Amino acid sequence: MLPTHQVRGFYRGLSWPLVSFGVVNSVFFGVYGHTLKALEADKSMRKSNYLNIYMAGCTGGAAQLVFVVPVDYIKTALQSQIPHDVAGAANGNLCFRLQ
Repeated sequence: MLPTHQVRGFYRGLSWPLVSFGVVNSVFFGVYGHTLKALEADKSMRKSNYLNIYMAGCTGGAAQLVFVVPVDYIKTALQSQIPHDVAGAANGNLCFRLQ
C-alpha cells in the first residue's frame, strides 16, 4: 500500500470519525446518565448496582449505533476506494448513494 498510495493512503477516511467522535460520545453518555438516573429512582439505594449500570450501558450503546454505523460505513468506503475509480469521491459525498 505504501508504494501505491504513499503515507496519505493510511489516513484516508479518517476525517469522518474525527468529526463525529464528539457527537457519538455525547449521545452515549447522555443516554447512559439519564437511563441510570431513571433506573435508580428509588432513593433508598445509595450505590449503583451492577445490573443498573449494565442496563444503562446497553441502552447508551444502542442509542449511539444510529451515529456510529453510518460513520464507519463512510470511513470504510473511503479507505477502500481506489483514487482514480470515481472522481470526487474523496470527500465522502458519493458514499451516501445507494448502489
